[in-house]
Amino acid sequence: MGNVNYDSSLSFGSLDMSGSGTALPDIINLGKANIGNMRADVFAAEDIAGGTAVTVTVQCGPDGSSGWVDIGKNTFTLDQLKAGVCSVVLSPGEGPYLRVAVAKTGTFTAGVITGNLVPYAGK
Repeated sequence: MGNVNYDSSLSFGSLDMSGSGTALPDIINLGKANIGNMRADVFAAEDIAGGTAVTVTVQCGPDGSSGWVDIGKNTFTLDQLKAGVCSVVLSPGEGPYLRVAVAKTGTFTAGVITGNLVPYAGK
């Protein structure tokens, strides 16, 4: 993942999709172990091109460096990312650290995706 920035603003940061990165750069420390009623929103912060889809996996862990467990996952097409915010609803999990892993389908030639953690009251 490269440099890890612990973020208190509920932002997972941004990832250049044409690069080799496999995760949004920032890890969020919620300061509590029980995670629930949240979602991760991912969107194209810059025009995105080249690939066909992105699988976004939100993971939680006990110490911010290991023991990551998947608590939400969804695959979004290039058209969905271009259209607006794509959400991954999180299952309850043990934290307090959260990160977003990204698996690209196809070769992306441009674009940046950004992710944020937001409260979620829906089903």
